[in-house]
Amino acid sequence: MPAGYHPNLTALDVFIIDKARAFRHEMNMSQTALGIEMGLDPSFIGNIESKKSKDKYNINHVQRLAYIFNRSLCDFIPHFPLMEDINNPPAASKKAGKKSAKISKSSRKSPPGKSKKPNK
Repeated sequence: MPAGYHPNLTALDVFIIDKARAFRHEMNMSQTALGIEMGLDPSFIGNIESKKSKDKYNINHVQRLAYIFNRSLCDFIPHFPLMEDINNPPAASKKAGKKSAKISKSSRKSPPGKSKKPNK
């Protein structure tokens, strides 16, 4: 995670926040005006842009930002994966970890025509 940001934010979160801020500045739009345009509490954009807040844009917010700024969704996503996030994924809760373990075990299937048990 980039230094100085809330620990719950990933490098991808910060990338999206920085892009949205840059596009907002290009349009000389205030945080309050953007919040109103997005149908959000006007203070929400300020919270998102604060390095100390854990607030961030979700995918629906990004779609709305793209519309407001007349941009492609791709303009908010890096061209290549951010290795910082790949190498240091956010910690998952214990509950989420158990759920994903169940999914990974149940998703292990044999290729078609092959069984899991050896033939005798």
